Amino acid sequence: MATSNCPLCEAHCGLEVEVAGGRVIAVSGGKADPDTQGFICPKGRALLELQNSSERLRAPLRRNASGGFDPIGWDEALEEIASRLVGIREESGAEAVAVHVGRAGVDSHFIGYAQLFTYLFGSPNFAHAGSYCYMSKVMANTITYGGYPAPDLSRAGCIVIWGHNPSASCPALTLTL
Repeated sequence: MATSNCPLCEAHCGLEVEVAGGRVIAVSGGKADPDTQGFICPKGRALLELQNSSERLRAPLRRNASGGFDPIGWDEALEEIASRLVGIREESGAEAVAVHVGRAGVDSHFIGYAQLFTYLFGSPNFAHAGSYCYMSKVMANTITYGGYPAPDLSRAGCIVIWGHNPSASCPALTLTL
């Protein structure tokens, strides 16, 4: 049994992963995880199904003339992407390319690679989900309160949630409510 964390949202629920013959055969909530205590949401429970889905992309695809897609090799795909990026840089400058990392990538190693790529490409246009809301929230709290306080939801007398449905988007949070 291996332990891991679910990559599908910012809660990163703890997982227990059963592996046999180099393949994942079962995924369940990590009972030893202090935050999620064995809980995983429907997305986390679907990880094995997602991994083994017949609809999962297993090779790069290129759009064909009829609007469908044909599989191509990795070397060919990477060469075409590189060629197109170089063409954009030569024609319009490196600033014509922007890289954005969504919420799932912010808490993973991927964000570092994306930022390094953007820097080496020469573009100043790098952003991530935290650039727009999280960093300003931390900065405002630090200036106002001297730090970023973690709410003690389990002892709150009243909780008002605006524009967010944690039971759907971050179900592990509801464990403390």
